[in-house]
Amino acid sequence: MLGIGVAMLAMWMFPALLRADTFEDLKKGVVKITAKAEGQQPKVGTGFIVSAEEGAAYIVTAAHVIGGDPQPEVEFFTKAHQTFKAKVIASEGGRDNGLAALLVQMKMPQGTVALGLDKTTQLSGGETVSSIGFPRRREAWAVTTGSISGIKNRQITVQAPIEEGNSGGPLLLNGRVVGVITQSTGSFGQAEPTLALQLLLHSWRVPVTEERSSHVRTSETAEDRELHNIEDELAGREKRGTPRVASKAAINVTGTWMVPGEPGFQYVFKQHGRQVTMTQTFTNPALGSEPRVYAEGEIDGRHLEMVYINASGMGSIELDVQDDRTTMQGVFNLGLVPLNIKLVKQSE
Repeated sequence: MLGIGVAMLAMWMFPALLRADTFEDLKKGVVKITAKAEGQQPKVGTGFIVSAEEGAAYIVTAAHVIGGDPQPEVEFFTKAHQTFKAKVIASEGGRDNGLAALLVQMKMPQGTVALGLDKTTQLSGGETVSSIGFPRRREAWAVTTGSISGIKNRQITVQAPIEEGNSGGPLLLNGRVVGVITQSTGSFGQAEPTLALQLLLHSWRVPVTEERSSHVRTSETAEDRELHNIEDELAGREKRGTPRVASKAAINVTGTWMVPGEPGFQYVFKQHGRQVTMTQTFTNPALGSEPRVYAEGEIDGRHLEMVYINASGMGSIELDVQDDRTTMQGVFNLGLVPLNIKLVKQSE
């Protein structure tokens, strides 16, 4: 995650990074999925692209859309009426509202985009949202508009005419994905929040387009490569071509951290390059240690951003490493109630 100044510089240098301002733009990042599980009738649902390269696209959908089909067919808005085989690379098939990730390996149709994930907006209810999908008796890539009527744990309730064919599609707010449609019940639908999706994609090692909808990047000119190298240097990464997971961060937070005055809780951070995981455990003398929270994210310089999941739901974590490098301070966003927190690193 780049700082504001780096992001603005990147936007200036890379005009290919464009915001999808209209639904016609957004449709270029939405796909039709047809699954044909053995012994079942074909099922139609929706998916959307989270990362697009010249020779591959990573797609998110609802797990029940693909059913038991390991190679569902995908149709792109930019190449309508042609289907391409996808590969299921990860799935939460055991959950009613589970998600799945697909990979299509082919030369991407010109104009294909990846939709940007909104990782910062705190939904409170009442927001006007839209979805793009394939409801029966309506045109393909139909746009449906409604409002958020409730939020609880990993579920967003949407009041809108959402049908089965919308399942797996993006829930959109101001052109950004805030959720994934997973169920439809009459005039209401259910969606998994972007925080849940982000955490899953981290754990599945699925690449995600940063911040903005991005057109497929084609072959680079020498000038492009030079500009990309500047961006990588500004971001504190190694030169282009090195896997992101191996890139370097200014500070390594690996180790055990604790909140002063709360000896029962331990926060174990593990860092590889810029990628960071955190497990919070609670130790009870009678019951032993019990993991309570798991989080994943990235560190940029001294700033750490993560998403977490526990028994109650999901949220976000933002921490800054202090000058002494043994103290972190920041916020755990627990739903609508942010919790200020200070962590101190324990001696090795």
